[in-house]
Amino acid sequence: LSWAAAPARRGALPLAKRARARFDREALDAFAHALKRGRKAAILLGGEALRPDTLETASAIAAATGARLAAPTFCENLARGDGRPAIDRVPYFPDPAEAFLAGLEAVAVVGGRAPVNFFGYPGKASLPLPPRCRVLAIAERGDDVVGALGALARAVGAIAAPRQPPRTPPPAPAPGKLDDHAVGAVVARAIPADAIVVEEALTSAPMFFAQSQASARHDYLQLTGGAIGAGLPLALGAGMAARGRKVVALQADGSAMYTVQALWSMARENVDATVVVFSNRAYRILYMEMTNAGAPPAGVNARAMFDLDRPPLDFAAMATGMGVPATRVDTLQGFAEAFGKALKAHGPRLIEAVV
Repeated sequence: LSWAAAPARRGALPLAKRARARFDREALDAFAHALKRGRKAAILLGGEALRPDTLETASAIAAATGARLAAPTFCENLARGDGRPAIDRVPYFPDPAEAFLAGLEAVAVVGGRAPVNFFGYPGKASLPLPPRCRVLAIAERGDDVVGALGALARAVGAIAAPRQPPRTPPPAPAPGKLDDHAVGAVVARAIPADAIVVEEALTSAPMFFAQSQASARHDYLQLTGGAIGAGLPLALGAGMAARGRKVVALQADGSAMYTVQALWSMARENVDATVVVFSNRAYRILYMEMTNAGAPPAGVNARAMFDLDRPPLDFAAMATGMGVPATRVDTLQGFAEAFGKALKAHGPRLIEAVV
């Protein structure tokens, strides 16, 4: 009961350490054999396998064997940027995912799961991998991912990862209007070293992933499930857990409305996060999903459920009302100036980019 005396304790109880399961040696040997026979293969990395040291090992395996490296569509924490191995993600939509994985004969899964299409679409397969591709689960989440990649490297004679080319800054955005590409280009060029990038902008941020490969070193965090609204709380948690590191959150306007109160918590905890809201004033992903499902063009009532313009949302006003300094911009120059100022400041800032 809430008024009962708390039991006396001598400090906090330690958490029991769960023993890591070993990896599947039989699956590893089968994949190594496929690589030695020249099979067209890929290594799908997830979880712990996407951290700096394990990425280096995976890169060495790829260089020695010609295997492709791939990451899931949504990555919980991916090490990216200057000097780190480049890795592509499995595309979100079924057709691009199938094209990305086409021709593969063997896929090793290390730290995650085999890819599955996010939604069911009429006439589309649930699995984007080629039907005859052999999937070998070497290490699942919670298994000994580090040991698995080390053993695979030894099995195929991978000695060292190739040296990454010298970093060149991402290209500057072309003069013109403020759009998704321009926002991504400005952010990619300005990411500070050791920043944490949180991305929940499905239709606005895919091009940013390619733009930011040559950015300064950073960790890249995303939602990992089907629910939306994780971006702002994820940025809040990252900022509280990693004090001293700048958080840059790329946030869609629709999903931000699910957890907009996280801005108040950012102000309350003085989290050093710069939030960029892509204000396209629509749940654009839903329009795209309807098209992919073969639905007819949205009518007046359907558009009313997807649009955010009656009245238009004012994120700058909402953020200011919750104690987060904010500004709204609709030009490329205005966004570049606002983003530069936000990075130099300490504490939460929000920029509403009308795209």
